[in-house]
Amino acid sequence: MNLKELERFATWARLKLIDGVIYRAGEIGITETGIATALEESTEDLQIFDIGIGRPVELKDEKIHQRRSLVKAIRSRERGTDYKSAFNAVVEEVAYTWFNRLIAVRFMEINNYLPSRIRILSAEDPKKTEPDIVTTPFDANLDLTEIERKRVVKLKNENRLDDLFCFLFIKQCNQLHNILPELFEETADYSEILLPLSFTDQGGIVWHLVNDLDEAYFDLAKGGQIQVVGWLYQFYNVDLKETIFADLKKNIKITKEKIPAATQLFTPEWIVKYMVENSLGRLWLEGHPDKQLAEKWTYFMPAVKQPTYAAAKLVSIKADAENLRPEEIRVIDPSMGSGHILVCAFDVLMQIYESCGYTKAEAARLILENNLYGLDIDKRAFQLAYFAVMMKAREFSRHILDEGVRPHLYVTEDSRVLSTDVIAVIAEDDQDIMLSLNSLAEDLREATELGSMIHVRSIDFESIYNRIEGLIESESCPELYKDLFRKKVLPLLCQAKVMAQTYHVVVTNPPYMGNRSMGVKVSQFVKTHYPRSKSDLFAVFIEKGNRMTKPNGFNCMVTMQSWMFLKSFAKMRENLLNNQTITALMHMDNMVMGIAFGTAVVVLRNHYIKGYRGTYNHIKWSDIVDGKPFSFPVPGNRLTHVSSDQFAKIPGQPVAYWVSPRLFEIFDQAPSLGDLVATRTGLKTGNNSRFLRFWWEVASERTFFTALNVDEAAASGCTWFPYNKGGARRKWYGNNDYVVNWYNRGEVLIDKAKAEGRSVADYPDEYKFAPCGTWSLVTSGRPTFRMKKYQLSDMAGMSFYKTKDTSDELFFYILGFCNTIIAENILDVISSTVNFQAGDVARLPIIVDDKYLPVVGSKVKECIDLCREDWNAFETSWDFKVHPLIRPTKTIVEAYAEWVDECTYRFNRLKENEEQLNKIFLEIYGLQDQFDWQVDETNVSCRKADLEREIRSFISFAVGCMFGRYSLDGMRRSVAPANSELFFDEGVDGFILTDEPYLADDLVSRFISFVDTVYGKDHLADNLDFIASAIGKKGNTKEVIRSYFLKDFYKDHLQIYQKRPIYWLFESGSYDAIKVFVYMQKWDAELIGRIRVRFLHRVQQIYTSESARMDELINNSLNSRDKNEAEKRKNKLNKQHRECMEYDEKLSQLVHCHTVIDLDDGVKVNHTKVQTTKDGTNLKILANIQ
Repeated sequence: MNLKELERFATWARLKLIDGVIYRAGEIGITETGIATALEESTEDLQIFDIGIGRPVELKDEKIHQRRSLVKAIRSRERGTDYKSAFNAVVEEVAYTWFNRLIAVRFMEINNYLPSRIRILSAEDPKKTEPDIVTTPFDANLDLTEIERKRVVKLKNENRLDDLFCFLFIKQCNQLHNILPELFEETADYSEILLPLSFTDQGGIVWHLVNDLDEAYFDLAKGGQIQVVGWLYQFYNVDLKETIFADLKKNIKITKEKIPAATQLFTPEWIVKYMVENSLGRLWLEGHPDKQLAEKWTYFMPAVKQPTYAAAKLVSIKADAENLRPEEIRVIDPSMGSGHILVCAFDVLMQIYESCGYTKAEAARLILENNLYGLDIDKRAFQLAYFAVMMKAREFSRHILDEGVRPHLYVTEDSRVLSTDVIAVIAEDDQDIMLSLNSLAEDLREATELGSMIHVRSIDFESIYNRIEGLIESESCPELYKDLFRKKVLPLLCQAKVMAQTYHVVVTNPPYMGNRSMGVKVSQFVKTHYPRSKSDLFAVFIEKGNRMTKPNGFNCMVTMQSWMFLKSFAKMRENLLNNQTITALMHMDNMVMGIAFGTAVVVLRNHYIKGYRGTYNHIKWSDIVDGKPFSFPVPGNRLTHVSSDQFAKIPGQPVAYWVSPRLFEIFDQAPSLGDLVATRTGLKTGNNSRFLRFWWEVASERTFFTALNVDEAAASGCTWFPYNKGGARRKWYGNNDYVVNWYNRGEVLIDKAKAEGRSVADYPDEYKFAPCGTWSLVTSGRPTFRMKKYQLSDMAGMSFYKTKDTSDELFFYILGFCNTIIAENILDVISSTVNFQAGDVARLPIIVDDKYLPVVGSKVKECIDLCREDWNAFETSWDFKVHPLIRPTKTIVEAYAEWVDECTYRFNRLKENEEQLNKIFLEIYGLQDQFDWQVDETNVSCRKADLEREIRSFISFAVGCMFGRYSLDGMRRSVAPANSELFFDEGVDGFILTDEPYLADDLVSRFISFVDTVYGKDHLADNLDFIASAIGKKGNTKEVIRSYFLKDFYKDHLQIYQKRPIYWLFESGSYDAIKVFVYMQKWDAELIGRIRVRFLHRVQQIYTSESARMDELINNSLNSRDKNEAEKRKNKLNKQHRECMEYDEKLSQLVHCHTVIDLDDGVKVNHTKVQTTKDGTNLKILANIQ
């Protein structure tokens, strides 16, 4: 089955049907903007409307009644919303109604299930385009009246075949109401007038359904499946689902009517089989061992040998199970969707019945009558589930559709029908019935939105049902009530009974919806009734499933994996593991179910059996071939048999089924990291954009980088202090990017927060600026740990600190352990998400071996030093001094070779140390045979040399030296000091750059002088060639370097400085007429004026004179090629000159603003500020930083 084909068709069909319904509604004067009123000349039998097409539209007979019904339906919906929403809701309802019926009829005609055996949408002969029913309409036994027969003949004679087709299709649907009443309801008469069908239109839905989707998808004889209906339904809702999730990003909650589309997910067939075989199948086999039957179930996981107590308990359970007969089994899917799981359960039940000697026909009827139950809040899904189950029964029994059997499937309706007067009529003077019905009315009040989550109290359903049937038979009961009882009250009573009773097996794929997405009503309900599982609806359904399951029955659900690990589900896990038993669990990676997160199928016995060893397995995405695992269970994929009692040994009780016995022992016996050091979060500012800066944004003289404690920090009078905010994956040292405004002990940040309405958090002074081991709250992989001191910490910069009982040796020992393969894997057990809270790390088990304290401490300190050297070699470190290629060599090639050796040594030494630490701790923990001590090169934090990166950073360093940010001090012994004036000028405002070398002192010239100064003249050409080739450009060396500065240097600068650049770029426009780099920290009120006069006006004169020179060349040259080149260049120069004039106009408006900047405000604010006029207009004179 090609799911892409199904998706393309279903998503297209929805839009096509909606457009068709809207068009048909417009033809009778009903649109999204309003409802046309009949013209004055209308009569009771003839309604006339002006719909704006130049001629009136006339409606007669039944069409008048159908239009009135449509208007009534829209007005009814409008009471709870606005007209437009009401109109669109009715359109959507009509569209999906006809979609469901089209798909159902297509399935039935292909499988020859239609009563007439005449195809409705297509022809038996594939070469014939006209549907068989159009060709031979009277062979279909549609119970046509004489008037209708004449209408058929008339339409056929007039060759109005599409009209004939629509008429016959509606007649067929109405006839199918007799055998499938829940899907083919008595057609709402307004839906007929809106039916947009044609079989002749090759762009229509019937044509595409018949011609685009292979009949084999539907044909059971050719491997087709009833599940095709479910897939089409899911894909039909794709666009709506995407809209809902887009709205969630705008904080628009999921409303009642959108819950189904947002939460329904069609479960792959092999997963459904696993679920049903390991719940329903296990239930039967426990009391009726049958090897042949078990062998039919590909995904059944037999129980393993159990410990003595558990084995004895199972003997008792199996003795009771032996008395269970097939007819007594009750299976429910409480969120059945389109019925996929129920269909699979039907197959397994059929196998059970057949193993007991029943015929297929007998079993089919008994399954419908006794075994299968289903609930859903979505009427569309209910209809398709009903259809799927009935078609499955028809597969085994030719006459089942004629037997009037109704399966126990219901859409959950609320109790509004049970009004006070209705209850009074039913109860008469019987107080017990009165109380029961009031109880029922209370329980079901919000059933349309809350569905199966509701607990319905058990009442005497049978007595009340008999009372109502008696009233229906009674002559004294008004007909109005009889109709209400028959159509509304009795179905509600049956639904309530299904919701109230318990089941041998509960099996479902429940809705997935986090509490942030829930509407108010749903959110309040789950907080009240499911406090342990309120974080997500799938968890609520797990708990509800346990409540619906009989003792020793099975609750099986496929859900997100998060309940197994997250702290938010800890109480739920504890309750579940204390009261139920995990008999089987299949853990699945992202995309195994076709969704981008991990999932799990859990099979729970509703009884706790101490020591029971459940069967666990894992499925990776790479294991899936042709939509299912290539083997089952997959060899080597964490196939384990473990008692859930073991999970209690792990803090938080995660369902970490793959953990080895030795690791369980470690968890049970070793002290935790939190027992040895203090783990905690740091500051919360309540407004990071106000209080945080990258360290390079603010003035260095107002920043204190080495405060030892809060007193020293306060005494410094500084505003900014280093701030540990987590950061990228990096071990041992680094991620020193931020500073925080903590002036005068956080005078503004903390003390004024309440008055400003900010939510803040502080932490004890004793830990501020103290040495700590830190990691990032959020990381894409496992967390990495670093040593920090002289810093304040953020909420996202989780840390652990020494206590008075923690020695330096123990501190470094713990830090070393945290960066080992053991800690990485244990954290995967404790928290399998991307968030690592202080509490998660605090639960790491620490085995302290005193004999290893010195050697571990020594290696950890060396690792820190190596990573510090690596970090400080790059200019975004506040301890950066000089670029690593500034060396006493004659060529940059030699300097780079030395740097390569240095980086390689550092990288290899760090890798070697980390591997030694892995070996040491694997020995200490006794886990040598479980984890690999080797360190992957991609996880080594020291960087290897990279030629292009180093040359680009060398260029950046050169610019820094030109601005005076850096100097060559310390290297003067090998260069001529006097030459530094060639690239550095104390009074320079900026460095100009043009696309051609017009100026001897432009940025490119100064860079060449810098290279000359550092390495000397003898090898200048070679050094420049090496630089040009390293930055990935080909061509003339100086042109390549100019092109880099013109096109790429600023891009690199923005990336390195994380869009908070220290060099700002005056940029005239797309013709590159002029660019001027300036240093943010040298900005003053007159800078724009000086840039305008010293640089812009100078360049304008150049373009004027160069343009005149091109005129002279054009006029005097005899070479046509030279003339063409001159004309081309003149054209460019004229464009650049115009660009300069327009830029000059912008600068002139800003010159008089005399804008100064406050470095404390940060780059983002200041960069905008200097470009903004007094009236608030941003003239965009600088290159964008976003």
